[in-house]
Amino acid sequence: MIDTDPDPYKPPAAEDAQVLPSPQRPRRVLLVGALFCLVGGAVICQILWDLFHHRLSFDLTVLMLPVGVGLLRGRTSSKWWATLWCIYGYGMSLIFVMLDLLEPGRVTLKVFGHEVEGGYPRPLFLTLAILMAAGFMTMHYLLASRKSAEYFREQRLRDLREGSRIRRVRRGSVRARLEDWKRRG
Repeated sequence: MIDTDPDPYKPPAAEDAQVLPSPQRPRRVLLVGALFCLVGGAVICQILWDLFHHRLSFDLTVLMLPVGVGLLRGRTSSKWWATLWCIYGYGMSLIFVMLDLLEPGRVTLKVFGHEVEGGYPRPLFLTLAILMAAGFMTMHYLLASRKSAEYFREQRLRDLREGSRIRRVRRGSVRARLEDWKRRG
């Protein structure tokens, strides 16, 4: 088979090369992503504080920061991880309530390096656990809403289209890459 095209590694056509507009981020995704970033950032500050005071600590909650950044960028994998964090929050709330009901006054909790003991009035402790569960339920609801799902789907399609365009350019010859680089800028 004879190829009549003198340069089979041409960069994509101009209409293929334009950057697609990013879908509008819903406020609910912005809110949940910002909360995840805020908590992850606070944990990083706490870890650094402990490090400066010659204590070595590590909290897995620090992983909420990349999840929050991914949510703000519209990454589907971050939505999955955020849902997993919400389920973890439900479970921890349930465990706190169960422990307080089974062993009143003996529950000890450490939040950001501050110890919360079960010596607090029982209704206050149960209220905090229920509010924590309600917060995670609200975040889960906001991420599972139709607007959020549509945003993540559009963002995923946009990333797939841009990824295939980038792969086509990368497969080309060095000359095609240089021409593409000059054209962009």
